[in-house]
Amino acid sequence: MASPLLLILTALEASLIFTTLALFSYGYPNAARNALWEEGGNHQFNSNPKLRVYFYANHLEPPEIPYIWSQRFTDFNLGVAILTLWVFVTRCLLICLKVVNKWTDFFLHCCLMPFWIICLSGQLSTDFSDPEHPSRLPWYLTHRKFKIIFSCGVPDINTQTPCRIAQASFGVTIVAV
Repeated sequence: MASPLLLILTALEASLIFTTLALFSYGYPNAARNALWEEGGNHQFNSNPKLRVYFYANHLEPPEIPYIWSQRFTDFNLGVAILTLWVFVTRCLLICLKVVNKWTDFFLHCCLMPFWIICLSGQLSTDFSDPEHPSRLPWYLTHRKFKIIFSCGVPDINTQTPCRIAQASFGVTIVAV
């Protein structure tokens, strides 16, 4: 029989995993990421994705899309959440079969740790593709109205939800690390 503390910790871990999976799944389509990139560009917090049209129209090579706004970043975050879910399910099965010990558990957590660290560093990545509007950190983590936590400080209501999802994803990733 599992101890009550183990059951509580397992329930907390499961809720954290499902929360990250839900947050990263919401952010998976291009719409949320592009809305944040465009809003930051409109307020000159970071590069403006609409300038890419200018480069194409003038037959110029556009700058590389910053990692924070790329599809690869979104795919990686969702992949880490799915991998974590599968490792969690595997650990639960091993616990039910009574073949796991604390060292196996430690090893599985250590295997996931680099992925979560890369996920966190990606969420803190820079956007220097526009020299006139460099961004050392994503605008939704640094530009808050009245310095209120979880305040995006942008008037566009369509950007509020993706902004809060991105902020929550960052917070949950910190807890996961």
